[in-house]
Amino acid sequence: MTNKNNQKSKEKDINPTKNYLKEIEEISATPLSPKKEKELFKKIGKGDDGEAKKKIITANLKLVVPIAKKYAKRYPDLSLLDLIQKGNLGLLKAVDRFNYRENKNIKFSDYATWWIRQAITRSIYLSQLSKMKKEGMEKISIKTKKREKEQSKELKKYLEKIKKIPLLTYDEERKLWEEISEGNIDAKRKIFEAYLWLVAKVIKDIVERTARNYPYMTPLELIREGEKGLLEAIDSHSPKNKEEVDPYLFRQMYVKEWIASKARMSLYNKIGFDPYAI
Repeated sequence: MTNKNNQKSKEKDINPTKNYLKEIEEISATPLSPKKEKELFKKIGKGDDGEAKKKIITANLKLVVPIAKKYAKRYPDLSLLDLIQKGNLGLLKAVDRFNYRENKNIKFSDYATWWIRQAITRSIYLSQLSKMKKEGMEKISIKTKKREKEQSKELKKYLEKIKKIPLLTYDEERKLWEEISEGNIDAKRKIFEAYLWLVAKVIKDIVERTARNYPYMTPLELIREGEKGLLEAIDSHSPKNKEEVDPYLFRQMYVKEWIASKARMSLYNKIGFDPYAI
């Protein structure tokens, strides 16, 4: 009898992931009804959050597993159980941040899914960064420093060039867009040059938030990608006639997203995921 108990104990130790999945299958077997979930969040809102939080978390533990499995397939060198644990932290954060009054039309499971993914992708990011450091981060950094040094003079010239380009007034920009609608290529060039300051601003933000962690791209390289995004934005926004001209739409809602997207995509292509989003 003792030998059988010891054998069962060893089996549990051998496959902790399988044991965990079996355990949450049992404790999360009964999902919460929308009415019950709302009642629990009301209790949390009133400050009586201990038992209510526990019930919501327990009922949604199974939500983490398929998300973690998806990333485990993509990154087979990472432990599924570790990814599940990171996802559980995201679930905890979702419970803390969810406001049922402000999110009446949003299911908690949809809201929690976003936080779970964020927690898992962040853990992957840290793991990949650590791995890169172990595999020769120092050598790559030396190469990058050399590349940055070579580009520093060019970058300085670029920034000096931007400073000399005058900003356009609304009327000036509107006139250029009208000329673009008539097929004037020179007007498109002037719009492009007038927005290079925004490229530098957007890239500065990306460098401060993410690129400094990656010795794969220098600021100047990211600026070149941002310029491509600016050109794509201009082409996409180019009006077909004068009636469609709207400089404010381009300034406030359009161009910044195109620049950032292009630069971030270049980072994504280098490292396999978008660090800006995690």
